[in-house]
Amino acid sequence: VVREGTVNKLVLDVDTTDIDASIVWKTAESQFGKNVEAIPIEKQYLIVEKVPISILKFSENKEGAEKFMNFVLSDEGINIFKKYGYEVINK
Repeated sequence: VVREGTVNKLVLDVDTTDIDASIVWKTAESQFGKNVEAIPIEKQYLIVEKVPISILKFSENKEGAEKFMNFVLSDEGINIFKKYGYEVINK
């Protein structure tokens, strides 16, 4: 059993054959190397996590934060998330 600090490290551990298998986010699929085979988890066992976006009350650059948030929520931003394997639940 291995516990790593990041999903990236778990994928690297599998790719370098330091470990036999790992359960990671679907989005890590784009990082898989030659030694890694992605096997999807059956839907009844999936736990979908929502990742919200917001601006902190005490942000020192609220204008920049708002521009970034608006970009993430734009069609272009959403398409970037989709490109890397994220599933957009709500816009």
